Formats: sequence, C-alpha cells, structure tokens
Amino acid sequence: MPVGATLVPTAAAAPATPAPAAVTAFTADDPVTDVRGLKGEYFRMSAPGARDFAELGATALDPEIDFPGLTGTSESATGRTEHTTARWTGQLEAPETGTHTFSAIGDNGFRLFLDGNVVIDHWQHDWDNERHSEPIVLKAGEKHDFKLEMFQDVGGASMFLRWQSDTVKKQIVPESAFTPPADFEVYPVALSVAQNGKRLQATFKDRVGNHGKVKDHLKIEVDTSPMPVKAVRRASDNPRALVVDLAATVLKGQRVKVVYDGKGGLTSGAETVPEIGRTAKNLGTEGIDLSVGSTMALAAALLPLYLGYGLVPASSSHCSPERSSGPSTGRRSRSSGCNPSSPPSPSSSAAGAWPWCTLALEYTATTDRPTVVNLTHHAYFDLGADDIRGHTLQVDADHYLPVDPDSIPEGPQVPVTDTPFDLTTPSPLGERLALDHPQIALAGGFDHCWVLRGTDPATLRRAARLAAPGDRRTLELWTTEPGLQICTANQLDGAFTDGTGRPHQRHGSLCLETQHLPDSPNRPDHPSTVLRPGEALRSRTEWRFPHLGAEGK
Repeated sequence: MPVGATLVPTAAAAPATPAPAAVTAFTADDPVTDVRGLKGEYFRMSAPGARDFAELGATALDPEIDFPGLTGTSESATGRTEHTTARWTGQLEAPETGTHTFSAIGDNGFRLFLDGNVVIDHWQHDWDNERHSEPIVLKAGEKHDFKLEMFQDVGGASMFLRWQSDTVKKQIVPESAFTPPADFEVYPVALSVAQNGKRLQATFKDRVGNHGKVKDHLKIEVDTSPMPVKAVRRASDNPRALVVDLAATVLKGQRVKVVYDGKGGLTSGAETVPEIGRTAKNLGTEGIDLSVGSTMALAAALLPLYLGYGLVPASSSHCSPERSSGPSTGRRSRSSGCNPSSPPSPSSSAAGAWPWCTLALEYTATTDRPTVVNLTHHAYFDLGADDIRGHTLQVDADHYLPVDPDSIPEGPQVPVTDTPFDLTTPSPLGERLALDHPQIALAGGFDHCWVLRGTDPATLRRAARLAAPGDRRTLELWTTEPGLQICTANQLDGAFTDGTGRPHQRHGSLCLETQHLPDSPNRPDHPSTVLRPGEALRSRTEWRFPHLGAEGK
C-alpha cells in the first residue's frame, strides 16, 4: 500500500478548496507529477536516552525542515511526546551554482548528511544551539543524497534547516529544493488552502467518488492545533477535486497538516484512496485583524466560552506598559509589574484561526526614526480554581532576573537552580509562593522575568505550561519573545471585579506576559529593543488550550 505520507495513528484529510472561483483561488498543481519534499520517518526509542531508531511509528511526506513544534507530530505518529527520533531523506538540488552554508537548530540533537558525508554533527542533549556546515559548492541541476536525523529526549521538540549563499539570504531550505527518495511511493494528491483561508482542496488523479463519509475520517492541524471541518464536497468545477470547508480561517504563513485515515471509502477512479498525511500548500492571504471593532467582536464571541470554562476570571490587565525616554537618557524602563492603582481594562488581543483551542496575538511595527519598542499583553488567567496556588506551572527557562524595590532588574540574569524560581518541571505554585526567599518577599509573590531558552526571534517555541489541579484544564504558552514576565496578582485585594461581578483577589489569577527583557534599553547584555528605519518588528504569542479540543469540550 502506498504510504507516501502516512501518519499512522490519527485521522485527517484529503482536502480542498474552490467554491466562489474569484475568492478561493486554489493551486493548479498536478497531483501526478508535482511531488516535492522529503520522506519523514518518526520513531520510538528502544529506551529513554537510547537515541536510536528502534520502532517506526509513521511515515510522511514533509515539505521542508521547518518544525517549530514537533511534539504533536511525534505523538500522532508514535504515541509519545518524548524519547523519540525522526529521520528525513531524499535528494537536494540547488537552484543555482554557488557556495552554500547550511545552518541547523533544534531541540534536541541532530546531524545532517550530504552524499553520505556528515556536514553537521550535533548529537547532543541541548536545545536551540545553532550549528553550521563548512561552505559547500552545489551545482545547479545536480542532485545530492540528503539525510537529516534528530532525537528528542524530554520537553519540547523543534527542528529547522536553513541555507545561504552569495546570492541567497539565510532562509529555510525550501520544498522546491527537495525530492523524496525514488523508492518512496507517494499517493498522487495535491493539497492547497484557498486565498481566503476558508477552504482546502484535494486534487486527485481521477474522478473522486464515495466522499460522503470522508469528513469523519479527516484530521486537519494548523500550526499543530486541530482545525474542525464543516463539510466535504466535490468541487463544482473539477470532478477530480474535493473541497473541504473549514470551521475557521487559516492565516497567511500558517502550516496546514492534512491526514486521512484511508477508512472513509473515498475513491479516485476505480482505486480506493489509502492513508494520506501531507502538508498543504497555504495560499492564504488573510492576516490578524487588530482593529478595535474586530477585537471587540472577538471578545464578545469568546466571553461566554471563557466564563463557561473559567479560563479568564480577570478581564485583563492593570500593569503599566514599558516606559522609556530612549537609550541615551540612562533612565530605566519597565515592561511589566502590578499596579493596583489602576483598574483592569478590556483585553486587546487578537484571535488565531481557531478560537476554541488557540488564541494568537501578533505584533508588527515599523518606524521612521530609532524607537524603543517592547510590546506585551497583560491578561490574567486561571483555569477554573479561583486561586492559582492550586495550579502547577512549568517554564522553559534556566535563568531569571532578580529585581530591586522598584521592580527593575537589579543586575544580570541568574540561574533558577535551587531557588523558588526553578520551574523547569511542573511545580505547585502555592508551594513556591510560600517559600522564604528575599525576592518572593520583595514582590509578594512572582513579579519577575524569566529568560526563555532559545535565541532565534523567528522561532515560535513553548515558553510555559499552566495546569489546573488534576490537570483537568491546561494552557500552553508559545512565543517568539526572549522573556516571560510572570505576575501572580500580588497586590489585588478584591477592590476590582470582572465582568461577572467576581472580585479580583490576591493570587486569584496569573499573568504570563511574553516580551523582551525589562530595562533592555539600558542593558547592552539584553537583546535590543531598538527598532530602526527600514526594519520591521514581528512578534507572535499563542495561548493554546489542549483540554478544549476541536469541539470545545
């Protein structure tokens, strides 16, 4: 059976697009000849720490090595999120002759082979440690055997492969540079998301039939989060294509994974369509709407859901934004901290494409003169316990910034080891806040910035995981920012209430603010917050609620 891109355990889809022709605009890829990408294989280790390729869980056709979050893929393929390995093979072809340098970065170790030779070897247990190859001359039209392997011990998982040359800026090695191995049979189907982001189309070799039950056998993920399917139908203008109507809009640049379990009875010509697991080409042009009208409409739509699940007991924030007169003044700036003198204000976040499981907030900025920019979001969360001291919190950070009495960082970052700030494993918040430590006493709890692992501002990575008692509700925070300010509502006393009249109490909720490090304009050891003319700032944060699932249950 062709397993061209078979993600074994789950079910998901062969999906679609057209409808109103002018707005949908799908790709015209030929499903028979247009096969690009790599053979991806996902394995279980024989034992923790073995870092071997003991048991194959799934095979997939992956477009490129650009994976900000591999834990979901590993879980679907192997039933595990840890102690897994992956291997990508195929052939690599440069678009033009030149000297190329490869750069790889991941979590955990990895190694890259070209024509059987190791060009990057970093089989080490660490994360976000970018390694580079020696310059390699590649000739246009000349194919090279390609293999990249990686292992994941514990925690998050990611993998990126980039290249650059004299004429090509550093970028992800594109899908167009790869072809899968000749003996890797790929089922002929072309997948693309429409320009409006609302539909997905699957084009097959022959006329499709018996698609009535396909919807129940599809799984679609957008940036690793489930995307519910509203309907599946044959395209009105192409008997070889299926159109999948999506429950929400896929945004520009998002990765769309489609899996069909082969059990829906779908046919192409006289052949039953087997299991398929592929990444769709995303032609979507929609961005995140940060307008006031859009935000208020979104808040109105989401409020009943959040109140029903107890996700957000506090309406938003009451912490002061960053204040700075610029790097040359020598004045300190502050990017967070609780200020009980001002009441909470309505949240001004933007939603991702599937609000039942993920909220996404993206900042973009340009300037006509050098400007200090450090943007954050100060919503309070609790997961239904009315007191976050019963929650557990895990933060992917090995250092934090101690503060002075004005909540300004008093010195360099320090290790969290052997302090209440060591949240590298799930930790009960009540126990940590009750510990005798000068920094806890100074702030009345947590009101500090953790320095997150990873330094690539283009990489979306997990920052924290918050769980209600018994793990019955969970929140994962993902971001491209280098810092996470955590505020445990230390100064609230019940004087302010949320939209339901419930008072905001001390330690009743928690802020998780992704940002650059506080006081960065005055600290050259911190990543710069200065935006200059000709540059563009882009920052993304996602709040993911895995317990809600695709149906909000």
